[in-house]
Amino acid sequence: MVETGMAGKEGRAVIPPAISQSSQDAHADARGEIEICTSFALRHGKRDRPTCDCPSRHSSLKNLLRRFSAHGDFWLRYLHWGTRHCPWFLEPMYVFAFTVMFWVFLGRQRRAVTANLAVLLPGSSPVMNLFRAGRVFWNFAWSLVDQAHARHGSKNIHWEIMGDEHLAILERETKGSVLLTAHMGNYDVAAPLFAERIQRPIHMVRAPEREQKSQEFQAAQREKERKAGFVVHYNEPGNMLGMDLARAIQEGGVVAIQGDRILFDVSPLELTYREGITWQIPRGPFLLALVTKALIHPVFIVRMGYRRYRVVAAAPIEVPLPANRDKEAAQRLAAEQWNAVLREVMERHWRQWFVFEPVFQKTVKSDDQQSQRAEAREAAPKEQQTPDRIIPAESGHGAMAALTLSALVGCWSGMVMLRWLLERSLGCTGCMITSVLIWPVLWFLAMVALAQVSLWVALAIMKLTRLPMRHYDVLACGITLTGLSAVAWEEYSGGCPVGWWLGVLWFVGLGVALIGTLFRPAR
Repeated sequence: MVETGMAGKEGRAVIPPAISQSSQDAHADARGEIEICTSFALRHGKRDRPTCDCPSRHSSLKNLLRRFSAHGDFWLRYLHWGTRHCPWFLEPMYVFAFTVMFWVFLGRQRRAVTANLAVLLPGSSPVMNLFRAGRVFWNFAWSLVDQAHARHGSKNIHWEIMGDEHLAILERETKGSVLLTAHMGNYDVAAPLFAERIQRPIHMVRAPEREQKSQEFQAAQREKERKAGFVVHYNEPGNMLGMDLARAIQEGGVVAIQGDRILFDVSPLELTYREGITWQIPRGPFLLALVTKALIHPVFIVRMGYRRYRVVAAAPIEVPLPANRDKEAAQRLAAEQWNAVLREVMERHWRQWFVFEPVFQKTVKSDDQQSQRAEAREAAPKEQQTPDRIIPAESGHGAMAALTLSALVGCWSGMVMLRWLLERSLGCTGCMITSVLIWPVLWFLAMVALAQVSLWVALAIMKLTRLPMRHYDVLACGITLTGLSAVAWEEYSGGCPVGWWLGVLWFVGLGVALIGTLFRPAR
């Protein structure tokens, strides 16, 4: 039996040499060790010290910083707020600035996109693929912006339909179907279009966000915009999603799944993408179609330009059970058909494939790259050029006006910032080099600050004067004009006529935009 004791303030432990082998004595031995550790701490003067909460503080700080990471909810909330309040003609400039920022700082995602592009475009230059990755980031940013506008109720998307005869099969079907798509465009933007054309319940399957706060924000937003007959399911571990989706198909619903990426514990199917290159796609859609005897409809959402999207529908894929009842062979045959359709669309619209993880595995040496290039040239994708149907946007502004005005204010303010930095670093070569290096960062921060202050002041004036929200654009533009006018006056009084005349050109363009916003508002 272990006995422990504390003598006076020193807390000296007394341990007899004999230790019993019984179960009761073993438990007592464990208690004795705990008490010995306690007495040792007391002996060293730690009795009156407060409990250290450093781990909890570090955890709180870590959780706070994670909200600003690439998957954090700060950027989602900022995007949601910005698309509601940012003037339309300044939006392209800020999208460009944030795209460059994320392209520079998200090195792991940039390298993954570059590696994927090397497979999609055999023989392409690694340096050029680095800049092509920037185009992927650019299109992804715009798809998120358009998604936020759609959540605010804007109907400013111009639609083109390719393969309307295949989409008509999906519309006419009365039994359940599987709609298989890829990480291209944004099918949240296309949700109202499909809800209008497909008069059946649509069940969208999504992977949960990697951060809990982001998941909570996205779920709350989708709950607010929830429409009749439109349900979002999250593929989380242990939620028995397969049974729910099979039941939805049996009840006549349409299940929309993305079939080009493996995430978390999804069961994979390994396929040959090209000779010497393999990749994995989810097994779930093909097993679901096999069990429910449903057709698989390949449908892709592709961003074609400013507020312009294209729906590309391919022929349906059947998953029949063969005579030998080999379910693995049936799934693999259907997956190979999907693989061929997906490869054609991905290689043609590589700017739209938003997969930021490396997905391809090479199984050949570099000596076989020449044969891969020849195969890629022979298998050049062919796509219909004339859309079967066009659905024009109900509101919005022209791409030329928005992009031109954003380019004017961006270039002018950028040149003024660069001149200002170089002027203050004359005579010091190191200072001039540093000025050129930090110039994009300072310009970005200055423009974000200008926009934030202008929007906050405009909102404050709107609330104080109780003006209708339709005047918000004009008010925000006027405040922005005031800030830029102060910069132009500084250029003029400082003796820089180039900056002054560039400012005059910008003010003329902004004045035209203001007049158009005031007297010819969007429909």
